[in-house]
Amino acid sequence: MKRTHSYLTSLLLLTLLALPQSSWAEEPLRFHTLELPPFGYLDETGTPRGILFDITDALIKEADIDANHRLLPMARIIRQLSIGKTDCTIVTRSPYSESLGEPVADLKSPVHGAILFPKKSASSSYDDLKGQTIAVVRGSHFNHPLDQDTEINKTWVDNDRLAVLMLMANRVAAIAGPLEGFLYIMQKEGISREAIKDPLILVKRDFWIHCAPGAITKPVKEALLKSTERLASDGTIQRIWDAYLKRTPKGRDGKKPD
Repeated sequence: MKRTHSYLTSLLLLTLLALPQSSWAEEPLRFHTLELPPFGYLDETGTPRGILFDITDALIKEADIDANHRLLPMARIIRQLSIGKTDCTIVTRSPYSESLGEPVADLKSPVHGAILFPKKSASSSYDDLKGQTIAVVRGSHFNHPLDQDTEINKTWVDNDRLAVLMLMANRVAAIAGPLEGFLYIMQKEGISREAIKDPLILVKRDFWIHCAPGAITKPVKEALLKSTERLASDGTIQRIWDAYLKRTPKGRDGKKPD
């Protein structure tokens, strides 16, 4: 009888050891945030901050889930989503983002791709840029004719700050890229918004939580969705935005037919 009991105990132990660890001990969720001001960056003390970083921290707390949260460059987040080393992130929703991960929850926080003109410029429309040189932030894609337009000379720059400084120095006729990033840089550099014309909006996209296929359980997915809805409805997400960036000025529609 003792031999039978010992055999059953050993069999049970072997069965448990053979199970994937996630079946009996949940691993912390690997939540990675874009490292790009104002969405995610290290402050003077080396502490992670930023709009998306703070929103993600609030969502993790509200959902009451165990998570490791850190900043990573976008290229690395994209690579790690595809190989299962990033579980969730917040990015703008598009057909491309949907190919990387499952959209889980809408933050109700739109961001904009835009063209900025200096206030004193004679140019103010898309057609005015034909034959002129503009600075475009590397990696920007607008789903707009600008993406393939060869009549506009494009100088690619590595970041929002360089683009804004080139515009203010009159080195280019206009700049194209993330509007919220441009406005944040202007705010940090002490550049008045009176120095630019109303932004020409090329595209508007919403931030969504995206998670790698199979990375989260149904209960975690539901917790993230409900927490996002609560933080959007009670104004928490908007308050985080407002803490970093004053409200976006009125923009003009810059869409053109294909």
